[in-house]
Amino acid sequence: MVSEQTKEKCRDARGVNLVENFFQDLRYGLRMLRQNPGFTAAAVLAIALGVGINVGIFSVLNGAALRLLPIPRAEQVVSIDQILHGRFKRNAHNGSSMLSYSEYLDYRDHNHVFSDF
Repeated sequence: MVSEQTKEKCRDARGVNLVENFFQDLRYGLRMLRQNPGFTAAAVLAIALGVGINVGIFSVLNGAALRLLPIPRAEQVVSIDQILHGRFKRNAHNGSSMLSYSEYLDYRDHNHVFSDF
């Protein structure tokens, strides 16, 4: 006949004991956390800080970079990068190197690509 060891191997292969082993591990972990309240408090605090910091960072990133601008047709807004003499790159919306008024007029008057400038 079939031995108990063979039955256990078949159950393991099918994953029947997976749930049972999970609950055994969970009970053991909870028992250890109950026996070490200082470690439990430190672990809960570390997890809470980690989650809180990640939520805060994502909230700022989501508001600043991931959502579209609150303007009409925001998906059509572009940024202008200039390459001067083939070497120097300048972004037109960077505070230290914005377009001069004469450059703005030149772009506006000779624009054949954008719907508005």
